[in-house]
Amino acid sequence: MFWTVPAKLKNGSKYYLLSRSNCGIVLFAFFIVCFFSCTNSSKRKTTRHFSDALFERGDSLRNNVSSVAALAFVDSAYSTFPEVSTADKYYYYSFLGRLCGGTGSKQFPYCEGNYVDSMLWVIEYNQLTDEMWSEYAAALQKKQGYYIAHHDYNKGYELITQARLISAQHHDTAAEHRYSYLLADVLYKKGRYAEAANYYKDALATALSTLSGNTRIYEAQRQMSNVALSYTKAGQTDSALKYFDEVLAFIDVHQKEFDYMPKAKEGSLGVIYGNMAQAWRQVGDTAKAIALFRESIAINSRPGYENNDANITRLHLANVYMDLKHYDSALILLRTADTFLIASGTPEIKLYWLQLKSRYAELTGQKNAVDYLQHYYQLKDSLQTYRQQMNITDIESALDKAAQLYKTDLLEKNNYIQKLYLVIAVAAAVLLVVLIVAVLLTLRRSRKMVGKMTRLNAALFEREKQLELAITELDNSKEQKRKEDLLLQKLRLETEHQDNIAAQRRQISDDMHDDLSSSLVALQYFMGDVKERAETDADRGLLSKVEMEIATIYRNVRAYMHNLNSGSRAQHDLIQFLSDISHNILEETSLKIKTDIDREGFAQLLSTQQREQLYHIINECLTNVIKHSQATEVVIRIQFSGGKCYFTVHDNGKGMGDVGHSGSGMGLRNIQKRVAAINGEIQMRSGDTGAFINGNFPLG
Repeated sequence: MFWTVPAKLKNGSKYYLLSRSNCGIVLFAFFIVCFFSCTNSSKRKTTRHFSDALFERGDSLRNNVSSVAALAFVDSAYSTFPEVSTADKYYYYSFLGRLCGGTGSKQFPYCEGNYVDSMLWVIEYNQLTDEMWSEYAAALQKKQGYYIAHHDYNKGYELITQARLISAQHHDTAAEHRYSYLLADVLYKKGRYAEAANYYKDALATALSTLSGNTRIYEAQRQMSNVALSYTKAGQTDSALKYFDEVLAFIDVHQKEFDYMPKAKEGSLGVIYGNMAQAWRQVGDTAKAIALFRESIAINSRPGYENNDANITRLHLANVYMDLKHYDSALILLRTADTFLIASGTPEIKLYWLQLKSRYAELTGQKNAVDYLQHYYQLKDSLQTYRQQMNITDIESALDKAAQLYKTDLLEKNNYIQKLYLVIAVAAAVLLVVLIVAVLLTLRRSRKMVGKMTRLNAALFEREKQLELAITELDNSKEQKRKEDLLLQKLRLETEHQDNIAAQRRQISDDMHDDLSSSLVALQYFMGDVKERAETDADRGLLSKVEMEIATIYRNVRAYMHNLNSGSRAQHDLIQFLSDISHNILEETSLKIKTDIDREGFAQLLSTQQREQLYHIINECLTNVIKHSQATEVVIRIQFSGGKCYFTVHDNGKGMGDVGHSGSGMGLRNIQKRVAAINGEIQMRSGDTGAFINGNFPLG
């Protein structure tokens, strides 16, 4: 490298740019430069060169001139600056999204969702989710609105939850309140009303603790009303009425604050009365519901108030009147709603209105009930088809356009009917026959549709029942598998424990035989030599006693070693093992163990090795039965005849597949190895009645 090449100074000496003396200084300077470079890079990315005033000017041009003029103004400002930061790009994409979603103009058709994706991408690509957390959460909220407009509530729920979590982590209580409210809205639209009520409560608590002034009062009463409405939709009418009473009391307590915004107060009461009437209707107090519906209509029918809410409330009240068979009152409300719908009704209200008109015609015996029902399905189908074709983010605009198409289609049908009237004047008889045939076909088609829907609902109900049964069976199967695994582990640990104890006893016996026994024999011979060399009879007598004591100790040691080997033999007591394990298996599983064992032969004829190997063979067979066979019963037989021991294990499970004599799986191979260790033979076969394992080995 260039800094390691020596440089000559004027005096002829050599100098290295990087040497032991200046290495630390150079490295420290290098890290300082890298640190400030990274810091400045992060600051450059998050520094805004264009203020909010620029975009406010663009919004003004959009509203007063055109979207094209607004875009040209902002683009010209951007082109004058040599460097554009990540923050500048973010707010630029946000402005373009407002042009798309805010105007709905032909130059900028519904493309807001694309620019929201760009807002998220520019932050994620530059790894600025921590530095620009507020902007990132706002973009997630915008993207959530896109999915909600497309009725993808699950994705919308995921995004708004993420935005709320980011705000909570950075202690932004105002944003957290806003996102809690939006999260509650998503849950409400998903039909999860009880959960929505809880999040509306969170939004209420945050509003009361963080907001101030009139904003705090208005926002608090709105969230109380949302909680009450959610409980109404959830069928929890007691809680709903409690919160309705609380919000009305809250408004009365803060009457002085509401005096500065009377329209807000009356508008809120109009909404509350209408929602509260629904709750009273659920509990069966129709008189209170009607009174509250009327108060809500009286408020929202005035100019500048929620006229659409008034129309919806009229339709709710008309429905109540039809339940009470007050058809004249219901008709007046339907006609009043009809007048408003022609002027400014939304498609949802029109769909509801058509449903009620069809019901009214059916209840009063009018002939046009089917016509209203057909109009309802035509409008609903046209809205769904149009929404799929347009692929737009602004669902309200989609509904408005679909409603316009419906009106055009309705006018064309009216023109067609007028032409039919002219033809009827010429050929009334022929058209009458055609009309009768058309009505019959329509009725037949309607009956087919109703029958098809009934069959589909029945099939769906049956599928749900099957799914519930399948889930229950799966849970039971998992629990049974867990119990079997625990039991198998217990069997394995018990076997290992028995083997370890037997191995330790054998080791102690072998050590005593190799060390202590040989030492005692050597001592005995030594004492014999010493006794021969003794000079007096007293010494020889004393040495004889010592020699006899050594012989006694040797016999005791051999007896102790024999007891150790006998104890090892007792460690693998198969009969006791089967007795203990039968009780445990029956408690944990449905498997029942039956035994047919020659106990006398088992106790007297088997050697220690044969007893140990037979213990492991039967244990391994039981493990395979529990783990693989799904059996409910297993039979174990051990008999002695002709100098051999015969053993059989038979279960009533599903068998072992094509095992043959070679075995399949580690467990079966272990069984074969243990049988071979005691010079035995084994046969394995499987059938419809379960698995059979037959074996024998010579005694002795």
